Amino acid sequence: MTALVDMLDEAAEGFGGLVRTVAPGQWRLPTPCPDFTALAVVEHVVESLTQYADLVNINRFDPDVTVKLADTDVFAAYRAAAVRTISVWSRDGVIAAEHPMPWGLMPGRDLFGYLVLEHVVHGWDLATTTRQHIPFSYELVRAVDAIARDHSEQVLRQPYMFAAQVQVPGDAPLLDRLIGFLGRKTSAVD
Repeated sequence: MTALVDMLDEAAEGFGGLVRTVAPGQWRLPTPCPDFTALAVVEHVVESLTQYADLVNINRFDPDVTVKLADTDVFAAYRAAAVRTISVWSRDGVIAAEHPMPWGLMPGRDLFGYLVLEHVVHGWDLATTTRQHIPFSYELVRAVDAIARDHSEQVLRQPYMFAAQVQVPGDAPLLDRLIGFLGRKTSAVD
């Protein structure tokens, strides 16, 4: 289970680096994630981190958690939420346990894997919008690709999850294929 925690550590480090280097004038730019600005992407990830920490700490997932950040405190808020969530999910037995979601019990491994996936996909959104280098290793992208493809289409394509798959050439880089699978248009698509 420590491999998943290590993956989130890496994903959070990369995502945090992107957040830290967003220029002040870029926070209101639209991202490839529909209806999300750069700031809204970070708010969404902080919301997810908060929900996942609360899921363990109070044994309840609150789908109505809302986070609104000022342009000036974005990195500090993200980092605090990431550190808290990684700490909570690093406790013995948490990833191996089942956790109550609104639709029923879910394996912690699946939930935590989704949190890693969310960091990589929204990290790509943020990097694309702000024209930053993608900070994720090939190994992390490969693991996240496996996590994504392990989810059923019914789960992935729910409203507010991921759009229909965008076809990407089979010889495109793995990150482009992952992003296309999750409904984003990449530079590999004409």
